[in-house]
Amino acid sequence: MENAINRVLVLGGGQLGLMMAEAGARLGLVVDRYDPERAVLLPGTSDLPVPITWEECLQRYPVITVEREAFPDTGLSARLADSERCVARGALAVIPDRFDQKSMLDRLGIASAPWRTLERAEDLSAAMAEFSGVVVKARSGGYDGRGTWIVGDGGRLAWPACVPGPGPPAPWPPWPLPFAPAPTPPLPWRARTCSPSRPR
Repeated sequence: MENAINRVLVLGGGQLGLMMAEAGARLGLVVDRYDPERAVLLPGTSDLPVPITWEECLQRYPVITVEREAFPDTGLSARLADSERCVARGALAVIPDRFDQKSMLDRLGIASAPWRTLERAEDLSAAMAEFSGVVVKARSGGYDGRGTWIVGDGGRLAWPACVPGPGPPAPWPPWPLPFAPAPTPPLPWRARTCSPSRPR
């Protein structure tokens, strides 16, 4: 077996994993990516998919990390995310649910943008009255711009068709955060493709 001390496996086949592979190469690390949707390995910065087994992963990768917050509940990615080699295992217990994320920050006294849980259409009206423009985020499952809606003054958000589950809105902070509200001046409501952690 080749020396595996410098090998890292990133769960997720997206842009962040690709950037991690590029940065790792400059540091002399081999950073491969596992795409859970296609169930294939993407070696380094290659987009050439390669099949891989659980045993091969354990043999090659002493460290496993993640590039995103949610994975399928079954299959190799679920096993890898739950393995003791996954350095993000504890975070994965909290991060997939935005309510859990924000509640944990509040309990720990860590400052973050104010937020509210939306469970009924009236909750959105109350958030709009309090914050003016808001960004509504799906409570779970939204990433890479999915599950994000910007609502501004005079805007309406159909309920529940546009929101797949309760989500926390927040006012616009001076820096990008996961629950950023609409920019000033508030925009009319529109679906917007943006990163959950960095509005564009």
